[in-house]
Amino acid sequence: MCSVLGVSYNLPKLCSNATWGRKAVPFANEKTVPKKSYGLFVNTHNIVYTFGYETMEILAWENGNREPTRRAIDSYLYSYSIFVTEIGNIYVSYYNELEDKYSLGELAPSSGTLTHVMDIGDECGGIFIDTNNSLYCSMYGSHKVIKKWLDLSSGKMKTVAGTGGEGDGPEKLNNPWGIFVDINFDLYVADSKNNRIQLFKSGDFTGITKVGGKSAPMTFNLKCPTGVILDADKNLFISEWEKSRIIGSDKNGFRCIAACDGQGHESHQLKEASALSFDSHGNIYVIDYHNQRIQKFLLSTNSCNYTTTASPMTTAISTTRSEPISVSSPARTTGLQTTARSTRDKTTSLLQLFLSITSVSNLMTPSTHHAIEASTVDVSTLVTSSPTSSETGQTPTSDIRSSEISSTLSQTSQMLSTVKVKSGAVPSSTSEINAPTTSDRKRMYTTEILHLLTFLKIYTRITTFIATSLTTKETYVDGLVPIFEPIPCPDPTKLGKYCNSSASICDLRKPCLNDGNCTSTNNNQDYTCLCPAGFTGNHCETKDGPCKANTCINGACNETSDKEFDCTCTPGWEGLHCDRKIDYCKNVTCMNNGVCRSSHPNYTCDCLGSSYYGRHCEFTTTKVVVYKMISKSFAYIAIIAIVLVILFVVIMDILKYVFGIDPTREELQRIRREKRAKRRRPVVQKFVYVNPTSLPSQAEDSSSNTHKETTV
Repeated sequence: MCSVLGVSYNLPKLCSNATWGRKAVPFANEKTVPKKSYGLFVNTHNIVYTFGYETMEILAWENGNREPTRRAIDSYLYSYSIFVTEIGNIYVSYYNELEDKYSLGELAPSSGTLTHVMDIGDECGGIFIDTNNSLYCSMYGSHKVIKKWLDLSSGKMKTVAGTGGEGDGPEKLNNPWGIFVDINFDLYVADSKNNRIQLFKSGDFTGITKVGGKSAPMTFNLKCPTGVILDADKNLFISEWEKSRIIGSDKNGFRCIAACDGQGHESHQLKEASALSFDSHGNIYVIDYHNQRIQKFLLSTNSCNYTTTASPMTTAISTTRSEPISVSSPARTTGLQTTARSTRDKTTSLLQLFLSITSVSNLMTPSTHHAIEASTVDVSTLVTSSPTSSETGQTPTSDIRSSEISSTLSQTSQMLSTVKVKSGAVPSSTSEINAPTTSDRKRMYTTEILHLLTFLKIYTRITTFIATSLTTKETYVDGLVPIFEPIPCPDPTKLGKYCNSSASICDLRKPCLNDGNCTSTNNNQDYTCLCPAGFTGNHCETKDGPCKANTCINGACNETSDKEFDCTCTPGWEGLHCDRKIDYCKNVTCMNNGVCRSSHPNYTCDCLGSSYYGRHCEFTTTKVVVYKMISKSFAYIAIIAIVLVILFVVIMDILKYVFGIDPTREELQRIRREKRAKRRRPVVQKFVYVNPTSLPSQAEDSSSNTHKETTV
């Protein structure tokens, strides 16, 4: 069977002149908000939910408490987005580190354990559950939005927006982030990389650009929108990552409504807004990702002057013997413009309607069915205006007294008792009625019961309205939806149903933290906080002690006195300010020239090449062992050869010089003889000149040199 759910999120009724305070009230700071908190959800009970991506826990601020309730989930799950149903079930998307996959899970308040819902192929930038109990997931890296009906466990996921590939066309998405589904099942998507908000009508895969992107005409320039929510009139409210601001829309178009002064860490600034959500009062909560905090922008102005269109509720008592009395559905009446009447006149009219119904109680008897055949009682004028004397024959009372209500209800109860007895009794004889046949008798009493059921419905609706109308003043708009209009208190410094609550801005907002003293200024339009000793800031949010924002860089600061502190470092860090990583390699030696690398919570030895392995590179591969054995064998052979040569030389010298034995003497002598025999003797050469041609004087000189000896 299809289950229809109520909405668990807030849809405040906001006027076109609604404004929010320029400075945000710090709801939670870095002491309670975990790092890398992306998602945020505020339910109709104003319980604020978020999660820690790295701390693996879900945080919930209930009943205005400053300290959240923490619910730990498995230590290997990293969360991305969150949604809370009307009954308190928490749905989260997460990454399972052990199984290396993305999934969706449900955390029921009764069990307190995370139950696996389904596996998905990518992280969910946003999740949403509509009134038909269908779960939507915007798959950030897959560029599409999927949907699954939770009432059918075996049902498959189907794509409702995007094609799975990035692009900027009307049917494409590029890194979709936040999503919202209205009661008509129309899907709104924060298309972050396309810098736009896309609307996908139910069953339509072609998106309509509501703002940003390439909308024509260009309505507003967005830069990486991350979250999108709606109010009661389907006006859009958007958070931006890069411009770090909140954008809102009304009948006049889009405008910046909060954090409009650029990025920063001041109370009127944001830095990387990742999600936003309304509470029941119209205040806006924002995840300030970079500043690691949740900011609350209070609704400061929201006054509407309405000229409303009343849609009457037509109750027709029109019946025959064979058909029951029917109550028609509310119908819109065009062109009927009226200003809402006062509660007193409306209550008077309803009481008169009661008296009229009571006076015609005899219509409920079988003998007078013909009196109501084809007759119609239209109470539309009674709902929207007071009856006149000519219409009722009575003078409208100017006051509603409890005695009159008691009298009317008493008459009605007596009448109902009479009808109940008549409709429940079976005549003992045919003489009691004028319809002697059994079929006529059954038809008459069946009609009696149907008349009674219809009358009970009218009775319940009117008595409920009377009970609530005596203490409130309401204006009715389209579809008879009441809008609460507070009655002014005689004392302007008081407000509330009984004018017993303070109207001071300090009492309403309670902006001063850490027991700061609030004083209203500027005719109760602003305030100042007088901080106690040890605290500073516009809201006394900063502790003026030895522990500052960055005193302990990677740890928690604990004040031991007014001037001294002690840092509790997170695992892997040490030092006075937790500013130094622990060196796990300090007393570790990696063998075989391995390099030690310190990494929390231990160390690792990086072995050189593939020749060594082990915790400290102490083990050698088989190939290296073989190479070592071979090289050692060659070394041993060389050493033995050298030793033998040395021994031979030593032995020869001992034999020659100690014992006078020279085994090589004869051989050496033979070698010397052969060398001497091979020596050549000197040769004398004589040159004789024949037929000299020189002069006689020169002949004498030449004769002295005729013979020349040359020795070789």
